[in-house]
Amino acid sequence: GYQILRGAILLNLGRVDEALAAADKALATDAKSGLAWSLRAVAAVSRNDRKQALAAARKGVELSPERAAASIALSYALRANLRLEEARDVLLEAVEKEPNNALAWALLSETWLALGYRKRAEEAARSAKSTDPTLERVQTVLGFAALASLRFDEAVPAFRRAIALDSSSPLPR
Repeated sequence: GYQILRGAILLNLGRVDEALAAADKALATDAKSGLAWSLRAVAAVSRNDRKQALAAARKGVELSPERAAASIALSYALRANLRLEEARDVLLEAVEKEPNNALAWALLSETWLALGYRKRAEEAARSAKSTDPTLERVQTVLGFAALASLRFDEAVPAFRRAIALDSSSPLPR
């Protein structure tokens, strides 16, 4: 519990080594913690250790197949390995498990867009918005979905909202 939450916060702050240490502490307490393995996977993606990311993410999903968070971590690892179709499939499962998970919808939108499916990307972005319009990543994918369809009048305000929600995020810039 605590170490996983601590690790997630540290990872969000860019303190990857400390996040890994927190994941290791969680795994020392419970080696079957799917969320701790998932945290290790996202940290490994941050370090560009794609092989380790994929192994840890698969372990996370194996131990916590019901958790969208584990599927999200696997999608990050798959995307880092340029396995976009597999990442899309994992994210489709994630939004099925947790239809109100805005991050899963936003990542699905990004993945659809990377695969060239603008309409599906926009649908996923709208689903993300309906679950949590206050998440920076949601506003960012709304902006990119509009931009891909050359709807600049919608893209610019979405990017501005994303920046207002998290001025440190580089994506909407």
